Amino acid sequence: MRKRTRIELRETDRKELKRYSTTGKRSVRSVNRAKIILVLDESEGRKRETQAEIANRIGVSRQTVYDTKKDYSISVLHKE
Repeated sequence: MRKRTRIELRETDRKELKRYSTTGKRSVRSVNRAKIILVLDESEGRKRETQAEIANRIGVSRQTVYDTKKDYSISVLHKE
């Protein structure tokens, strides 16, 4: 069985992603990725949603949710 990857954002990161996804002119792709990461955030006891639920909520495919989670997890590992 594979270990589930958890995404836990710091408050400053969460605020920045919220601001990024709601202000300014940005590509739909990058705004959707920010929204996906916000929904994947499990810090402070937030409830985990399935990839299908997230995809339906944001209006993207499950593959997009999967790829975004994977890319974000890899980028965080490289920063540490």
